[in-house]
Amino acid sequence: MRRRGQAGNPGTGGDAPELNARSHCLAQPSPFWNFALGQKVRPHAGEGRCAASRWQAPGRAGGRVPARDGGHVMASMDVATGVQQGGAGQPRDGAGDLAVFMLDPGGRVASWNAGAARLKGYGAAEIIGKPFAIFFGQEEVRQGKPEALLARALRDGHAEAEGRCLRRDGRSFRAHVTLSLIRDAEGRHVGFVEATRDLAPLREREEALRASEEQFRKTMLHSPIGMALVGLDGTFLRVNRACCALLGYGEAELLRLSFQEITHSSDLAGDLRQLEALLQGRTDSYQVEKRYRRRDGELIWGLLSVSLLRDAAGQPMHFISQIQDISRLKRSETALHEERDRLHVTLCAITDGVISTDAEGRICFMNPAAEAATGWMLEEARHRPIEAVFEIADTEAGEALLNPVRVTLATRRPFDLKRQAVLIDRQGERIEVRDSSAPIRAKDGGILGAVLVFQDVRAVRSIEKELEFSTLHDALTGLPNRRKFEAALASAVDSAHMGGGEHTLCFLDLDRFKIVNDSAGHAAGDALLRAVAQTLSRMVRPTDMVARLGDDEFAILLFGCPVTKVRRVLAPVIEAIAAMTFTWEERDYHITTSIGVASIGAVATSASVMKHADVACYAAKLAGRNRISVYDMEDEAGGAHHREIIMATEIRTALREERFRLHAQRIAAIGVERGRHYELLLRMVGKDGALVSPGLFIPVAERYDLMAELDRWVLREVLQRRAPQLAAVPGLSLAVNISAHSLNDPQFLPFFLQLLQDSPLRPQALTLEITETALVSNLTSAGAMLDSIRQLGCRVALDDFGAGLSSFGYLRAFKVDVIKIDGSFIRNLPESVIDLTIVRSIHRIAHEIGAETVAEFVENGLILERLREIGVDYAQGHAIAVPVDLDELIAELRALGGILA
Repeated sequence: MRRRGQAGNPGTGGDAPELNARSHCLAQPSPFWNFALGQKVRPHAGEGRCAASRWQAPGRAGGRVPARDGGHVMASMDVATGVQQGGAGQPRDGAGDLAVFMLDPGGRVASWNAGAARLKGYGAAEIIGKPFAIFFGQEEVRQGKPEALLARALRDGHAEAEGRCLRRDGRSFRAHVTLSLIRDAEGRHVGFVEATRDLAPLREREEALRASEEQFRKTMLHSPIGMALVGLDGTFLRVNRACCALLGYGEAELLRLSFQEITHSSDLAGDLRQLEALLQGRTDSYQVEKRYRRRDGELIWGLLSVSLLRDAAGQPMHFISQIQDISRLKRSETALHEERDRLHVTLCAITDGVISTDAEGRICFMNPAAEAATGWMLEEARHRPIEAVFEIADTEAGEALLNPVRVTLATRRPFDLKRQAVLIDRQGERIEVRDSSAPIRAKDGGILGAVLVFQDVRAVRSIEKELEFSTLHDALTGLPNRRKFEAALASAVDSAHMGGGEHTLCFLDLDRFKIVNDSAGHAAGDALLRAVAQTLSRMVRPTDMVARLGDDEFAILLFGCPVTKVRRVLAPVIEAIAAMTFTWEERDYHITTSIGVASIGAVATSASVMKHADVACYAAKLAGRNRISVYDMEDEAGGAHHREIIMATEIRTALREERFRLHAQRIAAIGVERGRHYELLLRMVGKDGALVSPGLFIPVAERYDLMAELDRWVLREVLQRRAPQLAAVPGLSLAVNISAHSLNDPQFLPFFLQLLQDSPLRPQALTLEITETALVSNLTSAGAMLDSIRQLGCRVALDDFGAGLSSFGYLRAFKVDVIKIDGSFIRNLPESVIDLTIVRSIHRIAHEIGAETVAEFVENGLILERLREIGVDYAQGHAIAVPVDLDELIAELRALGGILA
């Protein structure tokens, strides 16, 4: 729209009034005259203001033209929108709210149109001849504005102004006034044409337009949806912030682009087809999902809504576009489709049968596994009742069972068929199945149908039976294992409590089985165990039970057999085992068995009976093996054995529960202090938290072959768990006791060497103490083992030296680094000349072979003084330090400034 104040060309609707139509005036001289408007003229766009100017013929100066047509004077003016051609008379109606007046040269009203009458409120009789100033307010009149306007029009030929005008009723209104000078053919001033427009409607329209534009601007600005005005060529004309944020561009950048440039190439053709349909008028708008490429290269999905704005003539102006980011929705749709595809593939791939039904129990879906199991194809089964396809019956009784789907639909709950069932397929074959069903619910919780899942469990049931057998039977011999044995023993105990008679428990332990296992190998040992199991199974009644408890230990439960008759029953067993000749790799082996017997009476418990049988079995071994021993609580030896077995069990439990602790006792240099020396001593913690005396558990551990396990626990504690702390103490030397059982074990040396290799503790910090008796009893194997250990840097000490009769003789056979003099020679050293002489001799010989000496059981200062006189290197005992927990020692060394981590 051309703004007010811009210059206009003749006939184009500019603001300056111009004559572009002829007006015929009367030729006779008169200050009052009538005239008619000439041809219809086009108004100014959007304003419709009246304009007038002189018309002059081309080439004639002053705009004068000769009189024609009987002396008429000709002039032209553009008065308003809709002014039509008419004959002589007053200004024509049709100017709407435009008031047109003809003024005489003195500025008095000579004529006006109907628009003037409506706008001003005067009748013709009231206004004709009135001065032009009557239309102005008092302030404007006082300021001389009417006269100034007439003077300017007279001077310039044209004048216009805006101000307050008055109506007849005294109300004022804001108006735009245009005043143009009219001359005759001779150039004489003959009057004025004045046009007045009420600006209120115009201002209202302008305000409405501004409000509309502001509303549109705010909508564009604050809309969370991307909005854009797009030119017909696809370029962006205007974009809002949401659109910029969505596409990742700044506004200036985006206005330099077209939508074609940021549309994914695969989506562009469809978008252009829709635009073409819009331009051709085949549709008013369209909506499409398409991909945009953001400024950073990321592809996003947008929901594009497009409409076309046309002008008054129906010509396309530009597109209005709205873009919503639907990337998350598309990802969800993609995920949903993928999930649906995966579900379909999964349902088709799984071996479980799956059938879904509607709320009436009619089949909607079956996967291939369900088709194969039932014999029905989905196309045949669809819409059939579930019972027609999935018919089940009880496995044992054969009676029909309730269909799980019907139960689920009735109860609106999942249903799991607990009973074993068979599916009767289309051909009448029976298949063992396990099935369950669940409701399919809508979002509002309503039932849409049910899903049934079932499995062919024929193979599973077979495996279950095998697993059940394997969990209750020994894999090597096929005999019942400890689990099944303990259940049977519990039943026997309950039977005895309820008066069901007396039963007997027998523990069997093969004699010299370890010789076969170690010399011929584990394969031979396994073969021997299988042979023994077969023999035992043949020797008992079908109602009795033979079980393997572990290793070479077996148990026999004799039901309804009192202990008084057991020897007669078991004697053939002893004889049969002793008569066995086991041949392996052309070598014959003979074994026997020791049997311990315990009665299962009315007051027995499973635990007590097993302990009693174990004690009796141990007693049979001590008595010479290959015999039967019946437990008798009154027997003193049996009671002692019972206590030892309990202690052995406690040792095993303590190992399993990590209830052992290390204590450390200082070994002090009698002369100049050289490093920090300690002997590590093993302590067991009872279930009540109190320490158990080594004198109670060490002898039992030796008799029950548990010392090797204790040795390994100590070495792991020192070389693995505590090694980082101990290795951080400079000059630390630790002595660890090694039993005869470890020296006899061929696997001990590899175990120890691996621990030492992986440990941060230096070999030079470790001394292995071996008792003299242990060393002597393992002369051959100990020699090679000690040489290997010393070559790595560890020291070897001979403990309890002098306790044996041949102690000095064995020093010729082994190289040792330390000789620990037995405490029996130290206790009475101040009073006994013999002990003093023996200690002096041991010390002298030790130094001559390059070994240091340590005196044990140094209990007072007098003994320490005698040792200093002799020259013994180290002393150990309560006069030096009492044993302390290793944790306390570590804390003490840290307090003394050790660098423990």
